[in-house]
Amino acid sequence: FAFKVGPLACFCMHYGENDAEYSYGPTSRVAHTKDGSRDMPDSPGFSGFSPGLNSEHEAHQDTITLENDCYSMAAVKGISFIPAVVLPFGCALVQFFVLYFFAFSKENLFDEGQWLEPYSRTSMSVNFMKVVSFMMVLFKISTELQHAQKLCHALSVGELPHRHSQTTGAWALMLQYSMALSVLYSAVSVVLAAKSAASCILKIFSVFVVVDMDNLAGKFILSLVPLDFTIPVNPAYADDHKLHRKKGDTCRRMFFLVLPILFAIIMALTAVSTNTVPLSWLKYGRVSNTDSPQMLLRDDGCCP
Repeated sequence: FAFKVGPLACFCMHYGENDAEYSYGPTSRVAHTKDGSRDMPDSPGFSGFSPGLNSEHEAHQDTITLENDCYSMAAVKGISFIPAVVLPFGCALVQFFVLYFFAFSKENLFDEGQWLEPYSRTSMSVNFMKVVSFMMVLFKISTELQHAQKLCHALSVGELPHRHSQTTGAWALMLQYSMALSVLYSAVSVVLAAKSAASCILKIFSVFVVVDMDNLAGKFILSLVPLDFTIPVNPAYADDHKLHRKKGDTCRRMFFLVLPILFAIIMALTAVSTNTVPLSWLKYGRVSNTDSPQMLLRDDGCCP
């Protein structure tokens, strides 16, 4: 009996000096000491490193998850050079044409022989709804710009999967940012040109459809072709990535959030001060319903 117990007692005494406590699971074995967890040697049931032991390994495992849209596809794994160029460009082109045909339609410029004005002189409820709709437009466009900001961050600190990903990602980022500003300009103009409270709501929903076209198309393509929208963080930029997660990036926040909001506010104030809808000013210059030209009538009641 002593012969059998002796080796076991020596084993316990040896590890008791370190106050170690072992926990066994189905596939892993970890030792808990005074200084913290310590991994045991590799064994058939060892599942990996204990949490918090290798900070460099954890930093290397950090990832950035991009939005599932056509613009982010230019930087993900599995997209070759030509699709990475064509997909963002095609999406931006379709959005631009839809936005142009919608924004420059006659009902958004003039009605009943008069130019539409950015504020109502008779109905405060319409003006209130214009303010609410203006805020909703800012919230929606800021969401789209956050997607662009995430793509910009991935291009800065991520380990991109292909050699062309940096170039095509920058190309897609430029298109996405330009389209977001175009939608912002048109949406503010359309909201200010609304003549009733109901039309304010209906028009901003039309703008939301244009903004979400790239997201809807991206999710459709994703259902056909499985793609991974996660970009691993480059270990060389792991500290920058952690700082970005904690405090954010002031320069990117200024570029992707503050400047577009200031642009929209200045545009709305200018429209109200000049009494001209921004799209009318863009296409026809400054217009006014004051002293509008009158048609000359002949004696027989017909115009010349």
